Amino acid sequence: MKRLLFIVISLIWQVNVNAQLSVEQVIQQVETNNLHLLSMKQLAEAEKLENLTGLYPQNPEVGFNYLWGDPAVNGNRKDFSITQTFDFPSAYFHKSAIADLRNTQSDAKYLHDRLKLHHETRLVCIELIYINSSISENNRRIVNAQLVADAYKLKFNSGDANIIEYNKAQLDLLNAQKQADALQLEKDRLILNLTQLNNGISIEFNNTVYDVGIIDSDFDKWFKNIESKNPDLKRIQQEYDIISRQVSLNSALSLPKVSVGYMSENLPIEKFSGLTMGITIPLFENKYTVKSSKARLSALQSLQQDNKLAFYYEMKSKYNAAVNLAENINNYRTNLNLFNNSELLKKALDAGEISLLEYILELSLYYDSIDQLLQLEKERNKADAELLLYAY
Repeated sequence: MKRLLFIVISLIWQVNVNAQLSVEQVIQQVETNNLHLLSMKQLAEAEKLENLTGLYPQNPEVGFNYLWGDPAVNGNRKDFSITQTFDFPSAYFHKSAIADLRNTQSDAKYLHDRLKLHHETRLVCIELIYINSSISENNRRIVNAQLVADAYKLKFNSGDANIIEYNKAQLDLLNAQKQADALQLEKDRLILNLTQLNNGISIEFNNTVYDVGIIDSDFDKWFKNIESKNPDLKRIQQEYDIISRQVSLNSALSLPKVSVGYMSENLPIEKFSGLTMGITIPLFENKYTVKSSKARLSALQSLQQDNKLAFYYEMKSKYNAAVNLAENINNYRTNLNLFNNSELLKKALDAGEISLLEYILELSLYYDSIDQLLQLEKERNKADAELLLYAY
């Protein structure tokens, strides 16, 4: 009876704690505490600093010559020079634009990791809601099995039931209790998984009701919105923009470079100083860079179109699966409520119209249907999670 009282209290307690923490709140906690995501953010910032390298002109070159005269009577010669080389002016504009695009690409990489963590956390929460619902349902079954077992114990003691019926009732209760142990073990595993994602900080999550995910009934309208948010497609588009800029940059780097500077020449009896200028003619160094960039640009354009097409049909398939699952669940739940015989079976058992074995078998059919409904709800919410991946 103490176990029965505990189960009843736990059922009431679960109703009160369900509203304490939503899935989105859990996701926000995990995002704040997750070490991997923090390291990815720091890496993105480091990449942004690295992208700024090479935006400015080359380092100035300083030269000094000390030449001994021969014959020595002529004295020694001292030369000093400082020169600065400049690329063609448009090259610096294209370099700056490429750096900005690479910074945006670093943000897209971080966003990919962030959404991946959100998705992983959401799936763990969905599994936990399923397990919590199963535990809650199994607790009700234990309460019912305990009442039946206690009733048949009284009947057996008074001689109104035989040992076989008594053992059946006790076995039915034992099976429900063992199922409770198995469900709790699975819940403990999922809680550990959630704790790991949250950097070792435990989270109490006892929800038995799924968050309501609203998906637009117009697929094309919905897809247009999430397509622009897909970080993988963004990265391909950004890579395309970078290579497009690289074509322009390589063209600019193929133009002559100019160097300017100051030079002095000191002799024992004379001194010369003035400006120095030079030009570098790029005949060989960058011979194929423009052609290779254009070829890569063409390949990326085809890859971009292929990825968009693949993403469209992938989301179309997942969208249809989620819609069909939602319809199936609504129909299943309606029919299950309509054909629920659990109360009638209990009345028939108490009235002696059916045997205990018939009661257990008939009730197990209803229990199997409940389990099937819980499983379908889990699968439906996992399907919704796939659609919510880019809904940020």
